[in-house]
Amino acid sequence: MCSDIIGVGEQGKQITKPCPDSKNVSGLSNPIRGNIIYGCIDSKWMVASNTCLSDQINTLFSAAESLVSGPQPTQQIATYLETLHNETGKEQEEINNSPANLNAVITILNLVSNISTEADPRIMTNFLSTVDIIVSNSTIPAWKKLNNQEKEKSSQLLNSVERFSQALQPVNNTIPSITNTNLQLQGIVIPENSTLDYNKTFTFSSSSNLSGNVLINSTKIQSLVPNTAIISVAFSTLRYILPMPNETDVVVNGLVMTTTVSQRHLQGFQIAQTFAKGNTSLRDPQCVFWNFSLSDGAGGWDGTGCQSKDNGDNVICICDHLTSFSILMSPYMESTSPGDPLQPLDYITYIGLSISLASLVLCIVIECLVWKSVTKNRTSYMRHVCILNIAVCLLIADVWFIVAAALQDTKKPVNGNVCIAATFFIHLFYLCVFFWMLATGLMLFYRLVFILHDTSKTIQKTVTYSLGYGCPLIIAVITIAVTYPQDAYRRENACWLNWENSKALLAFVIPALTIVAVNSIIAVVVIVKILRPAIGEKPSKQERNSLNQVIKSIGILTPLLGLTWGFGLATVIKDSSIVFHILFTLLNAFQVSIMCALLYFS
Repeated sequence: MCSDIIGVGEQGKQITKPCPDSKNVSGLSNPIRGNIIYGCIDSKWMVASNTCLSDQINTLFSAAESLVSGPQPTQQIATYLETLHNETGKEQEEINNSPANLNAVITILNLVSNISTEADPRIMTNFLSTVDIIVSNSTIPAWKKLNNQEKEKSSQLLNSVERFSQALQPVNNTIPSITNTNLQLQGIVIPENSTLDYNKTFTFSSSSNLSGNVLINSTKIQSLVPNTAIISVAFSTLRYILPMPNETDVVVNGLVMTTTVSQRHLQGFQIAQTFAKGNTSLRDPQCVFWNFSLSDGAGGWDGTGCQSKDNGDNVICICDHLTSFSILMSPYMESTSPGDPLQPLDYITYIGLSISLASLVLCIVIECLVWKSVTKNRTSYMRHVCILNIAVCLLIADVWFIVAAALQDTKKPVNGNVCIAATFFIHLFYLCVFFWMLATGLMLFYRLVFILHDTSKTIQKTVTYSLGYGCPLIIAVITIAVTYPQDAYRRENACWLNWENSKALLAFVIPALTIVAVNSIIAVVVIVKILRPAIGEKPSKQERNSLNQVIKSIGILTPLLGLTWGFGLATVIKDSSIVFHILFTLLNAFQVSIMCALLYFS
């Protein structure tokens, strides 16, 4: 039990109290925003949390509210922003140690950003210098705590800077450049009959050594009304501040750059941006913008309307709208720069595919030539029907895979419609391969386990074709129907199923690995069945035949039924070793050749 001046409460209980008032210069009470929460621990009231503002920031907050609601905010904004900058600098330590003080400054900036003001260097410097203070590296721990409490605050700050930039009224048709430690501003006012591009470069000489460029070509500039202001702001530390979803596997790997145009209602306004990579070992860059409407208003990164191109140490982003942009990259896969272990993986894939295509064509030709001689009984007939369909599906899937690879290797942006078609057909026909493997396994299981029960060739073909093509088609169609309207069907930079936004890749991984598991069980059952000794056989002959049958079953079932695809499980696990990627690629690239060779020696 706790009992003192704070209050009375049982062990573990909490009491919320208002912050104690401060005294102003006149000796009058000045209410402090926030509260203190006390917890009863060991019969004593201990402070559990304190959201009281410092005296100075509390005063600034009250002054900002009075300014916004006052009769002449435009005339007083310059003086207030100077005071805000000076006092915020003095309160740096209080801000670093208190998410409540940080939150208050963000709210103040949000309030004053609604006031339309001239692009006076003093006004701009004081506003942006205040922002610079609260996005410095020393405030990041406070930001992390604040984001856990109120995720929308970092988005609110970014929106305030955008709104402030858009509301600036140029003086003498100029926009002064502002340079701070953690952010920079550049802009222009479009003159009449302009023929120049909007081309601004930002370079931060801090430890990050980040840089970026914003380019709007002259054709788009000429479509703007004369005297329109274009303003860009670049942030070097905001990448650590804007929150990411907890389950994400990507990080912001460059500057955050926002560009605004004073002319509203723009349509089809293309902007090109170049981002230097903060960490060149990361891969899979995605160009994204900050969508303020996501996560119930808290905001989030969105790739809609942007295309990206990896250019060594830089990423080029082409987007069809304006707002705040950056790049997301994967932190757990190695880079594909020269000398990287994933580059040999690409060579293995292409060499293996070339050999596989030749083997598949040869396999299909041989099947057609020897069809009558190898399909004399029903079991043999159904076995070769499965083999032929597996070969055809693999051939089509590999051809589309090469189309997809060619699209990705071109210097031009990926053709969206062709890439979607490639993704759909790769997904469909690789699924067909797996389901035909399942049909083969089920056929073997049926023939060996249900020896006395037989069905017609027509029924068996109907079942296997429905399984081999019907099920994959249903899965592939449902996948594209669900994810395509959300623009989350394929990956940003690859013609393959999306993972980051929709987890569409599961529509391939789950059926594939399930079939691998089922075929593994079938293989065990078949081998056990074969190992049962036949009545009347001599022991020596029984042993010899059993060994031959086991070797034959394993030699054919392993590549034919896709047991080697089980190694693919390791490649979809985060932080998996490159060794697993190489082993899986080797096994599957040359699996076709092994399969075709074994068909005619079994």
